[in-house]
Amino acid sequence: MKRFRGKLAMCVIATTVMALVGPMIATGRTLSGSNPLSTYSGPVPLPDQGAYFGAFVPPDDHNGPDRRTALTNYEAMIGRQMAIERVYYLWNEVWPTDDDYWSAGMGRILYISWNSSPDDGSGCRNWADIAAGVYDADIDAQATRIKAFPYNFFFSFHHEPTTAPPGHESCGTPTEYQAAWRHVHDRFVTDGVTNVSYSITYTAQNFANNNAEDFYPGDDIIDVVAADGYNWFGCQFHQGPWREMSEIFQPFYNFGVLHDKPLVVAEYGTGEDPDVTGKKGQWFTNGAQALKSWPLLKGVTYFNVGNGGTSCDRYVDSSQTSLDGFKAMGADRYLNPPVPVTNVSVADFSFSPKNILVSQGAGIRWSFNGPSQHTVTETLMGGLFDSGPLPAGSTFSFYPVSAGTYEYQCTIHPAQMSGSFKIPVRANPLTGGGTTEFTIKWGTDFAPDGFAFDVQIKRPGSGGWEPWFTLEKTNSVTFIPDAGVGTYYFRARYHNTTTDATSKYSSPRSILVS
Repeated sequence: MKRFRGKLAMCVIATTVMALVGPMIATGRTLSGSNPLSTYSGPVPLPDQGAYFGAFVPPDDHNGPDRRTALTNYEAMIGRQMAIERVYYLWNEVWPTDDDYWSAGMGRILYISWNSSPDDGSGCRNWADIAAGVYDADIDAQATRIKAFPYNFFFSFHHEPTTAPPGHESCGTPTEYQAAWRHVHDRFVTDGVTNVSYSITYTAQNFANNNAEDFYPGDDIIDVVAADGYNWFGCQFHQGPWREMSEIFQPFYNFGVLHDKPLVVAEYGTGEDPDVTGKKGQWFTNGAQALKSWPLLKGVTYFNVGNGGTSCDRYVDSSQTSLDGFKAMGADRYLNPPVPVTNVSVADFSFSPKNILVSQGAGIRWSFNGPSQHTVTETLMGGLFDSGPLPAGSTFSFYPVSAGTYEYQCTIHPAQMSGSFKIPVRANPLTGGGTTEFTIKWGTDFAPDGFAFDVQIKRPGSGGWEPWFTLEKTNSVTFIPDAGVGTYYFRARYHNTTTDATSKYSSPRSILVS
């Protein structure tokens, strides 16, 4: 990383976050066997094995006074960063927010629920009206904001449809819910949203009661199925016996198997048993073992809330044994999966999806579904990656080093089969003042031999792009604004220094200085 103000480089710190895979990434040529997620088409990369570990950590007197403080306090306490952050918005709230940009920019995957209830207590936008197009202006406005968000995330429309807002029996019938879900999905697609994985979220009880199917809008629009479930022992408002995660979520998992969908436990939690020391900690230990028996499960997000100091408090640090058990769960290798990949299907005669957004550090895996042989061959840089002819049943993976826009084709069927992927520059924070130190990152590692980075900047009022770093080997910079307040933009491309060929520039990444 460089520390930089204007055009003066002050120091260089050699950091290689992916040194072990750097040489392999330079060629991008890795072949593997069958792809267990070949049916998944959402843009959020999912791990082949293991599950992402995440949480919802609301601001309160226990967690911290605001979202950023609460989440970072929580992460410091358990000794790791969350892979997923659970987020909730009502119908008329404006999002993504600055906090969303901050969290995603730090590398977390957001799981965002958009509820059809507004924040004025009026109940909900009825699902039948949503399906009929009454609120299309709201949906289109939200789609515009999502398209401007440079990160892939899980999107869930009106989670827990059988949990009605206060004062209302429901927002509609199961059939109306299906129609509303489908309408929101289709409207987003029409509006050009490409960076969300569509995730439907139920209560775990819906699966136990066998009524989840009633609300299901269809395999063709749902990428991920999720459930919220709890051990209600000790909760006066929802009493129940002590239940392990295996009991709570097994019916949910059975539903996922039936539909062949990846799964996420979007909320889970437990209180203490005041009569049995260590029981809550053991609950986490047992839960980790249950997760390992469910290969379709790709993420879990803990619901870190309290309940007035009662035995129903779900805070992970309600006791030392609880915290110890949870920390051990979070440290389990199964819940720390390797670098994710975005999946692309290769079939006669198309790449699907054709154009994708890939997060820095993630890979792309092409699954060859045939029946003909095809290739995946980069076209701008003289074959940065090239699978060669592969038959059905094969896979090919590439892990990009640099931000940029990359194009490829099947050399056997070039007129019919082409695709591209974009990797954005990362910036953290996204807003600040004139003395704020912004980290601008355009590569996952230093450029390998024979390659370099070209980075451009557009300063407030400048009117155009200017060269910032040319044939740069380091992968990031600490930048202090040098042109006053306003919006700064950054973009980068990958450069083959042997042939002088380059990728195209990435989409612009902006920071706001005020």
